[in-house]
Formats: sequence, structure tokens, C-alpha cells
Amino acid sequence: MPKISIILPVYNGQKYIEKTINMLCDTTLKDIEIIIIDDGSKDNSYAICCNCAERDSRIKVYQKQNEGGVYAARNYGLKKVTGEYVCFCDQDDIVEPDIYEKMLFYSQSQDVDIVMCSVGKLIGEKRVTFETLPNIHYNTQKQISSLLLQNLFMNTSIYPGNGISIGNTIWRCMVKDSFIQENAIYFRRYVNYEDDWLFVLDCLARAKSVSTVSDILYYWRVNLKSETYTSKYIYDIYLKDKTLQDEIEKIMQIAGIDEKMVSVFRKHYSCVRYINILENEMKNDKNNLKSKMDNIKIIQTEAEYEGNLKMREKYNKNLIRKKIALWFLEKNQLFLAYIFLVVFNRLKLFGVRHEYWNRIERKLARIRK
Repeated sequence: MPKISIILPVYNGQKYIEKTINMLCDTTLKDIEIIIIDDGSKDNSYAICCNCAERDSRIKVYQKQNEGGVYAARNYGLKKVTGEYVCFCDQDDIVEPDIYEKMLFYSQSQDVDIVMCSVGKLIGEKRVTFETLPNIHYNTQKQISSLLLQNLFMNTSIYPGNGISIGNTIWRCMVKDSFIQENAIYFRRYVNYEDDWLFVLDCLARAKSVSTVSDILYYWRVNLKSETYTSKYIYDIYLKDKTLQDEIEKIMQIAGIDEKMVSVFRKHYSCVRYINILENEMKNDKNNLKSKMDNIKIIQTEAEYEGNLKMREKYNKNLIRKKIALWFLEKNQLFLAYIFLVVFNRLKLFGVRHEYWNRIERKLARIRK
């Protein structure tokens, strides 16, 4: 039985996949298995993965139809795990050679359910810091609930905690397989790509102990062709996002978080939903502007609509675009809120493509310090 199972979903990844597989094989911890799930690739990815498996018996390749996306591929991989611990990797990302050796040390020495490392971003071939965590061991429900709350209220003053930024990504985590199985944790998606987030929240809600690691051991490659930047229009986003909100509230209750804080989250996430609906209409190529405004107006039917919008005051400076858009909504200016986000997001995407945005983010980070 290998110590660690690494789940690696692949879809049309021929550009990087062989490099990624070789990188995982060359990590300092050799007692691993690499579970590759080819999710119906239309390029040469599957053949590349099979060739790699012929050279290294630790590689196991499975193929499935492209139904459900990456979350379904990860669930498929969870059923194939034979290792004591589970990790995840994306097909074009970078890991440090000692990532699994270090995380295994923390997990075994402190006997924790989850280990979370710090992460960086890979822009081209340039590595920059993304989210850093302290070296801390959490072993009480109150401590772990604080991590969950810091995740839910990140970039706000609602629950500042100790300033830790716990992101929504699963690939920063090492999780005991027995913990996953005992708690029936799996990936699920309601809106777009929140499956990582729900999995992390589920783990934090049920864990008895968690360790965070200050070392940056994983680098996320910024891919402008990924759904983060090119996601499609989502039909029935209002109902889907409401369902997601309900699901997160259930997770908070499992974690023992009091109803007052759940109510605060409900108001906060309602603001998130309003922004999501505005931005979703930007991707609606079939409707004219009037039809888009009619779709957006659904948010005004909510009983607590005006009260929810007050939560914009809790947003940090780096979310100024959301604060302004929500201010327009509070003034009943749906059209101006929509146009503002259209212009802002186009400028941001231009900035990301030309690396200006990362410079702005670094300047804002220095100002906040």
C-alpha cells in the first residue's frame, strides 16, 4: 500500500502532461501512486499518459467520458485510491520536489487529518507568492472552525481572525483517505467551479486536527484559457447559487458554528450571488441588454435584498470593484452596476494578459501592510 495517492485529472493536456507526470515521479518521496484520469481528451493526452505508465509502475491510467468535468474526474480517482493519504494535482501545475515528503512528515508527526501548504502562482515561467500560511497545528474544534470562517469571509473585515488567507484550492492539501471515507466526503458542483471549495469546507467542518505549512510547495499555473477566465454562461444561476449557499450553511452547522454567524454569512454570500448574476450576464451572447437587465432584476425580489447590500461595507480595499457595483445596486442602478463591471473586468483581463494586474496586486498588498 503506497503512502500517498496523487489524483491527476487530465483533459486535453498534451502540452504539459508528460512534464507534470515526470515531475511527480521525481519527487523525493518514492512511496506514491499517481492516479491519472483522462476525462475524454480529444488530443494525444491519453497516449502520453499510457506511455508514461509503461515506464513507471506507480502510474495508473484510467479513461472516462467527459461528463461532469474535473469534479467528476476527481471523484472517479477517489474510488481508485489505495494510499494512506490523498493529494491532488492539476495537469499543468508545478510542485516542489520535496512537497510530499514534507507534508507527510507534518501529517505523521502530528497525526492530523489534513495538511495544507502555502502556494504560489506560475505566470509564464515566473514564480510569485500567492497565499502563505504559518506553521501552526490546530487540534480543537474552535481552532479549526476559525480556519473555516477565515475561508468563508476572506477579504472582508467580518471575521479577520489572525489574518490567515485559507484559499479554496484542494491541491494544497494532503488528506487521510480514511478520514475521507469515514465522512463520505466527495466533490460536487452546483454553479461553476466551486467543487474545490466545498471539498475543503467539508474537510475543515469534520476534521479533528489540521496543520498548515509555511513552505510554498505548490505552484498554480495561471492559464488564461481556463474556465476561471473563459467560463460560459450559466443557466438558472440564481437557483443554483442559492442551492450552493444552502449547502455551505449546512456545512457551517456541522462545524458547530452558531446561528448568528451563519446569518452573517447568508447576508455576505447574498452579495457574492448578486455580483455573480451581474457577471454571468456578461457571458450571455443570446440576449439583448433589456433581457439581461430583466434577468438581473430577480435579485430585487429577495426579502432581505437592501439589508444584504450593507455587507459591501465589510469588503476590504482589494475588492473595491465589488463594493462599487454593490453601491450601484443599493442606489437601484442595476444598469450602471452592470456596465461598471463590464468595463472593469475587461480592463482586468487585459492587465492579466500583460502582467500589469500582478504588479497592481503587489502594490496594493504593500499598501495594506
